[in-house]
Amino acid sequence: MRRFRFRLERLLEIRSFREREAQIKLAEKSGLCIRLSNRIKETLQEAKRSFQESAAGTAFLDLSLLLARDLYLQRLKVQRARLEEELEAGIKAREEARRKFLEVSREKKVLEKLKERRQNDFYTTQKKEAFKLLDEINLGREVRNKVSGV
Repeated sequence: MRRFRFRLERLLEIRSFREREAQIKLAEKSGLCIRLSNRIKETLQEAKRSFQESAAGTAFLDLSLLLARDLYLQRLKVQRARLEEELEAGIKAREEARRKFLEVSREKKVLEKLKERRQNDFYTTQKKEAFKLLDEINLGREVRNKVSGV
């Protein structure tokens, strides 16, 4: 029996490579979004901790300490706003990468299905031909047996 050979195998390999590339890019974008989200949470926790530490301080008010804390909280607020903008841009980039990955994956799956279908057709045809050959051999054996008188 002959071996199945898919003529578009090289194209399938290229599409598989493109799918892996798209998957890696999607993972990078997702990782960036997660890091940004974690950093936003950290800035919120820093602000909360700073407020709690200054409130639990001494019994008297130190205006310079209050001013420093307010400036620190303002810096954290600006930093959080910048991180949120970056996160928003990252989410858009991640969605674009996801769309690209799905598109490339779909193209690869189309070729895989075609290969699978052609492979099934090939082996079905091979089995039919093998059965025909066996039938011819058995028929020839019966004819030879009748002619030779056995």
